[in-house]
Amino acid sequence: MSTVYKLDAFYIIAFAIAVSVLNEAISWYLVLRTPNYKRLKADVDRRAKKVHALKEELVPLVEKKKHEKKVKSEEDMLKQVQQEMQMMNMKAGVATLVIMLAGFSTFSSMFDGRVSLRLPFEPFGFFRNITHRGIPGEDYTEAGFTLVYALAAYAVRSNMQRILGTTPPASASNNMWNMPTDAKGR
Repeated sequence: MSTVYKLDAFYIIAFAIAVSVLNEAISWYLVLRTPNYKRLKADVDRRAKKVHALKEELVPLVEKKKHEKKVKSEEDMLKQVQQEMQMMNMKAGVATLVIMLAGFSTFSSMFDGRVSLRLPFEPFGFFRNITHRGIPGEDYTEAGFTLVYALAAYAVRSNMQRILGTTPPASASNNMWNMPTDAKGR
């Protein structure tokens, strides 16, 4: 059984917080402060509200086809504006990727072979390789830098965006996890 370096987890979490703050600062500097981004964000919000209102609107059966065409047209315009917004965010995304990779490789070499955390269970499948990466031995309840950093970075980044108010507009983050709304708005 290896020695668990208890302070390592705190250092890794502090590193994840620092990287998150740096990434958000770069994102703000390169994208979020620009007038073009602010215009696009307002446009996305406005169009999303319009699409939602159109979907909630009850129309007579004779005008249903015309209404569906109008909704489709508005949705297409919304997607186009969202795509423009995502293209703007790519600049910051590339800078963020470079910083995260450089930081990850630096810290990974610093914590290589050190147990940062002991898990109360033995991970299965490919998670075992992630949690035990860089640690000698066969005790798979021992976790290294990779697991702690991944969990901390994921938790910290989303919360940091919420705190700083840099989260993308809700309509810009449409994904398969969003709950659908029906015509009655329940």
